[in-house]
Amino acid sequence: MACALLRGLLPTDLLSVEGELLLLGNCSGEGRINIACYASTDQGETCQERGVLSVANAHKGIYLCEPHLVQLPNGRLLGQMRVNGRDVENRQLMQSISADGGRTWSSVVSTGIWGVRTCCNILRECG
Repeated sequence: MACALLRGLLPTDLLSVEGELLLLGNCSGEGRINIACYASTDQGETCQERGVLSVANAHKGIYLCEPHLVQLPNGRLLGQMRVNGRDVENRQLMQSISADGGRTWSSVVSTGIWGVRTCCNILRECG
């Protein structure tokens, strides 16, 4: 399918891993909105849904938005996203881990951090 997801994204929203572009985006299914990992092998001309992030039972019914993806030094993928809703006190950051390039994901769990739009970066020690 044509990858309309890539339109209007910032370069920091895309992750290049072994010749593929990966990103997290919203998808709909099972009567609710989820977050999915999408992959493109042709620089964004087309993309395919690779895997859907599942929300832990304790967090069912929440609306996840503004996902961001980073590759950790050990090769795993870390996806973080914010809970959206009217209750500002519950706008926490959630996260999930993939060890297989975004095909399967751990349950989405709370980081315990209250937040706004997430933007993951890997910091390296200097010196």
